[in-house]
Amino acid sequence: MIAQTERLFILTIALHFVCACVYSEPFVSQPSTFVRN
Repeated sequence: MIAQTERLFILTIALHFVCACVYSEPFVSQPSTFVRN
């Protein structure tokens, strides 16, 4: 159970990191679009 939660946490952090990298430019130009998604 703990291992599964830890894996989910790592995947969530990785997903946010990838999204931050991909949407870095739109976030700078249009913050509202990033917040809405």
